[in-house]
Amino acid sequence: MSSSQASVLARKIESAKRGAPSASGLSKFTSAVGKSFEEAMSSLLGETVEASTDCANAALPEAIISEAGQRIYYWLLGDNGAPCALAVLSPAFGAVLSERLLGGDLRAPGEEDTSTLLEFQMAGVVADLLLKTLSKVLEKQAQVLPAPVLSAKRGARTPAEALSGFEPVETNCVTLRVSYDGNDAPRAVRLYFTDAFIDSAGLHADSRVPLLSAPKDPNWPKKMRRNILNTEISLSAVLGRVKTNVGALSRLEVGQVFDLDPDALSGIEISASTDEGPAVIARARLGAVQSNKAVKLTTPIDADFIAGL
Repeated sequence: MSSSQASVLARKIESAKRGAPSASGLSKFTSAVGKSFEEAMSSLLGETVEASTDCANAALPEAIISEAGQRIYYWLLGDNGAPCALAVLSPAFGAVLSERLLGGDLRAPGEEDTSTLLEFQMAGVVADLLLKTLSKVLEKQAQVLPAPVLSAKRGARTPAEALSGFEPVETNCVTLRVSYDGNDAPRAVRLYFTDAFIDSAGLHADSRVPLLSAPKDPNWPKKMRRNILNTEISLSAVLGRVKTNVGALSRLEVGQVFDLDPDALSGIEISASTDEGPAVIARARLGAVQSNKAVKLTTPIDADFIAGL
């Protein structure tokens, strides 16, 4: 999903009436995020890492625009594509992690560190760790069932790219101040959780579920279909099938041969993996492209399969 599409999602998220944050619920959630992040980073670096946290109200995009210095941005999305949180990561901290994982020593983040491709990729690793951390915390802390499920989108290196077309929205900003081996990274990570997400997790005093919903955009089905059609899918070419029993299977030895149907080479099944199991979507025959073996379609892709997406 592109950054412009994420901006559309962020712009279209519905506002919701909500109560004041539950001090106990939000505080407990924030503390658990810090503890889980400590464990994940300590395991990654092989060093004891401590992460103190605090939480404050903030408004996007103003809070992001006002931050000084370079940052890397990752949107965390809900299972319905609605934006839940914006992770803002320090490239200087990414540089420290990269250096450590390449065999160097841990150091304090330097102001000279910039958002290079390596730091950008390392920030993506931290974003993945945050996803696992938040998923684990939500599974235990969320006051609603099922707990919200999060995924990440491709990051951005500038506020303009991350927040293009973004309309103001209220958030709860969780700051992770990381310390390790006598060094500090005071603003290594900031997490801007939308109030709609806080509601969906039941962390507001009078939250009503569900309040985190997919945008009501007349073009939403078209946009979702475009994303689905860009999704990768694994295909299998099945040359033939043989039935046997467990006894015969247990007696097979290396070098034994299975007899295939004489028409097997011209009756190959192309199947796709689905939640219900393999689904045959086309048929093919054995062929070649230059010096490589290949299969050539003899029937079109099953239109019902595509329509069902």
